[in-house]
Amino acid sequence: PKTPNQKEIDPTHLQILLDKITTSGSNLVDRSLVEETIHLCRKSSATVSDLFRFATVQLRRKHAQIRLGVLRLLKLLSSPQAIVHQLTLCTNDAIKFVPLSKYLRNLILDNLQDTFSYMLQFESHAETIPPPKEAAKQLQTEAVELLLDWEYELEQGHFDITPWNPDSSASLLWVPSHRAKGQLKAFLNFLILDSRPLSNNGCVYSPTKQLIRKIREEREKKVQLSKNEFKKSRRLLIACLSEVEEFGESVEENLTSLSSILDILVPNPTVESNDDKTETISSYSETKSKEFMSTFDSLRLHGCIPGSSSGFGLNSSLTIEIQLPYNHEANSSTVPFGPKVYIKRSPETKDLEDSTVTFVRLASENHKPKLIKCLQTFKKYISNEIFLRNFLPNEMNKLKIPNQWDCPIS
Repeated sequence: PKTPNQKEIDPTHLQILLDKITTSGSNLVDRSLVEETIHLCRKSSATVSDLFRFATVQLRRKHAQIRLGVLRLLKLLSSPQAIVHQLTLCTNDAIKFVPLSKYLRNLILDNLQDTFSYMLQFESHAETIPPPKEAAKQLQTEAVELLLDWEYELEQGHFDITPWNPDSSASLLWVPSHRAKGQLKAFLNFLILDSRPLSNNGCVYSPTKQLIRKIREEREKKVQLSKNEFKKSRRLLIACLSEVEEFGESVEENLTSLSSILDILVPNPTVESNDDKTETISSYSETKSKEFMSTFDSLRLHGCIPGSSSGFGLNSSLTIEIQLPYNHEANSSTVPFGPKVYIKRSPETKDLEDSTVTFVRLASENHKPKLIKCLQTFKKYISNEIFLRNFLPNEMNKLKIPNQWDCPIS
């Protein structure tokens, strides 16, 4: 496999960086130190080897906080996704750090027992992890979690995936040697043995066994919780799709009826120029006006047609003008208005105006709340690729329907 390009790096500077990072005594390490270490290691596989050598030296120091700092740095550098997160880069940039992470993982797996002997207590009679006590406890927990993470990633053949988030579509391949796989499997089996013979003193137990069992049980619960959440989310989304089907026909009929009435009531403002309008108004007849009426839904659905409360009696006839926004999707406070639209009101249009009010109320008071609820539900789950891949094509098509109604109803 491809490794970082060879280039001379001053090992002393790297050693100083590592010492500063691991002896800071704080969980919040100076980001600039970590980032400089990443950039140095990316340049050369020899630098990665030097880093690992210096890390094992730091692990021998009898201080749990220093060892914890070493573990966290190794964990960071062995994960492409963790590196891009640290550097605040795009997720797609993770592939650039695969050679670095892969090379470091191979070094750790080749020296698995020696490396983790400073993080875990293999046997009951072995030397305990040095103080401070809380750091020692955290060190052992994070060491086991890293081993179990790698165990799962080895099985799946990908970097940075977990049993509760097993999406490998955007993950990077990790295919180590059979020897590396065997090393990790044998080491975990060694840690979870019930007991091991010890010359003249009978048998000893592995203190780490209980910790591994506890963490595995916690992970199984997390996986089960994730599955339950997935099932619950799927039920909610399917119920929402069923609701869309139930009121969908009513929405379509209402929008069609409203559009048809507006075709009659509101002439298309783009049919003629403003200069022609004055002359046209005086000569409009009912038959002639219908020739100028065509579909212009995006404007008409945002217009305001005055009702009978305007003060004009049934025997009166009045030509009024309204202005509509050009772009119905834009912010109403900033959208430019289009040309004036002239509407001729008469007793014959009253029934149509009343029907328009009824259809608008149905859309705004009945259909719109349901639509908003559906869109919120869809938005919550539409970004989950794993979730969406479990839907059938016809279900996916139903997800698009409410978006088609959104603008007209609004």
